[in-house]
Amino acid sequence: MSEQLRADAQLTRRMTGALLRLALIYLGLALLMGLAGAGLLPVALLSGILLALQYYYAGPLLLRALQAREAASFEQPELQAMIRELAAGAGLPAPRLALVDRPAPNAFTVGRNAENAVVAVTTGLVGRLSPLELRAVLAHELSHIKNRDAAVVTLGSFFAALAVLFARQSFFWGFPISRWSGDRGVLAGLADMTAGAVGSLSLFILRALSRDRELPADRGAAELMGDPSPLAAALVNISSAASELPVPEEISGQRVLSPFFILPLPETRPGRGMPATHPPLRQRLDYLAGLENRLAGRGTSPAPG
Repeated sequence: MSEQLRADAQLTRRMTGALLRLALIYLGLALLMGLAGAGLLPVALLSGILLALQYYYAGPLLLRALQAREAASFEQPELQAMIRELAAGAGLPAPRLALVDRPAPNAFTVGRNAENAVVAVTTGLVGRLSPLELRAVLAHELSHIKNRDAAVVTLGSFFAALAVLFARQSFFWGFPISRWSGDRGVLAGLADMTAGAVGSLSLFILRALSRDRELPADRGAAELMGDPSPLAAALVNISSAASELPVPEEISGQRVLSPFFILPLPETRPGRGMPATHPPLRQRLDYLAGLENRLAGRGTSPAPG
């Protein structure tokens, strides 16, 4: 096991670029509001509120959208012990554990920084994977925290999480905007369209960054474990389950948040022009096989590009 997991410098540069693109989107939104006649003070106030909400509440919002609950200290003691041991090996504070009551095996990480990170696993993951495979999945998630990409994706997914929660509420209560009329309805419609455009652009950047970050996290997990084969076995196991189990309706509505999962939810209607959220499974397995050869002294380290 690695004594100190190192962050991926190339991924850090890509994340910086993603953050700059997100900043440009918000700047464009502010300029659009200015051209529409909004004063400097309202624009600055709205921007400040959105940034504060995104920074402090993106993580909890995502956990809620993904229907995860934080585990009590006495729940899943083996998993919590694994997280503490792996976090110590990675040079990280131990993240909190959250549980998702779903049969499909999967895992994800949210949090604005390492001190506030939460690693979530489904009950299906705990029930299906071996202890060694579970350890490898947790190592993958900790690699996301070490690379700081979990924080970037958490912040970038704020509007996607809002969309999931709004759709879930609207299914039961109806769209409140439909009850508005006159000028108020027009303004609400324009606000809805603007938020939708910002959300779509943010989602595009989020999906592209998600794809970039998976191979570095796979490599980090292999280094932390000292062996890439448990993660490869876990990915195959999770992929097999995805093809065997039906996707419930409440989960299918969360496909927009697939960038968070170790393997994406099935895509029934992928967005046109949208990048894939993950590299193909075969590419990841080949990459891990190359890492195994390197560790065995039979090859060189493969590039995660």
